[in-house]
Amino acid sequence: TQLKQTLIGFDAPISIELKYDEVAPTVKDLQKMAAKHDFTAIPMQQFDGLLEVPAQGMFGVRVRSVTEDYMKIKQHEFEIFWLEAYDEKDFANDKEAILLGQDLFSTLSLMGDEPPSVILTHPYADLGPSGELEPKQKVFKVVGIFSTGRVDFDQKFALMPTPAMASLASPVFFQHEIFLFPKSFESIKAIQSDWKRATPVMKSWFDKNQSLLKAMELEKVMFMIVFVFLVLISGFNLLGVVTIFSLSKMQDAAILRSMGFTRAKVTAVFMSIGMVMGLVGVVLGELFAWLVSYCLKNGGFKLPEAYGFSVLPMQYDYHIYALLLVCTPVLCALIAIYPSLKASERPVAEVLRLA
Repeated sequence: TQLKQTLIGFDAPISIELKYDEVAPTVKDLQKMAAKHDFTAIPMQQFDGLLEVPAQGMFGVRVRSVTEDYMKIKQHEFEIFWLEAYDEKDFANDKEAILLGQDLFSTLSLMGDEPPSVILTHPYADLGPSGELEPKQKVFKVVGIFSTGRVDFDQKFALMPTPAMASLASPVFFQHEIFLFPKSFESIKAIQSDWKRATPVMKSWFDKNQSLLKAMELEKVMFMIVFVFLVLISGFNLLGVVTIFSLSKMQDAAILRSMGFTRAKVTAVFMSIGMVMGLVGVVLGELFAWLVSYCLKNGGFKLPEAYGFSVLPMQYDYHIYALLLVCTPVLCALIAIYPSLKASERPVAEVLRLA
């Protein structure tokens, strides 16, 4: 779940890429569907431009517009660190503000500037004297830094409010996209099936990340295979321990039977030993696992850039903790049945005579 949220970053579960003249009719169609499927549609604009800092050169960057509604929806999915002396309430209407990705900001080394500013260039945003499209530049002030956890987002993207985008160029020169935020991921397929128009195409997060999702499913299968082998190895180890213990206590079992204990009661004694061993093992194992997970999640464990994530995505699943806590002692008790029966099946007289 956390990986899914991290991969989406500041994108949306559903998106529609379209031309400028298709925005208005598409918004109308989506408004008719919104009442049925309960989603929020937010038009977005973006372009590929150049970010320039004096004495540092130019850097390629993808600039995306953000609205106040968008910021509210995404407030828990990526972090924004506002620079000092800037009021974030003014961001939505600021015509000179820009947010930079954390890795991009570090590359630019802007901390010495007061206040930090960059020159943004749109490659085809103005008409020259001859009627040809020419680049247009404007200075924007850096008011904050955002972090999504994705290296490719934090290195290549810049965000700015819609008025700032409009001050740079006409909407005709931007790439347009509509982001759809449904109440739940389960309604994505229903929304896509109700989209009757062939163009523009409505793509979900699953459509854009099919190769990654297939790789994740394969990893889950491999993890399950490894987990099954671990359970089998642990089961054989426990079987050996209980067998050795039951053989060493065979005389004690014979004495208990001579005192009136039935085979079932003697077997239950050894099964309870297996259950206690399983309970102690799973409690210690879960405490150690929780400690390691806590350290990795809160210690800022960094991943190499090749993985595409700046930090290791982690999430606790307390259902698994509870399931293991309940099932492991029961499984250990079942494994202990065979050696327990072996220890109690030999005749009492024969065991005591050997003693």
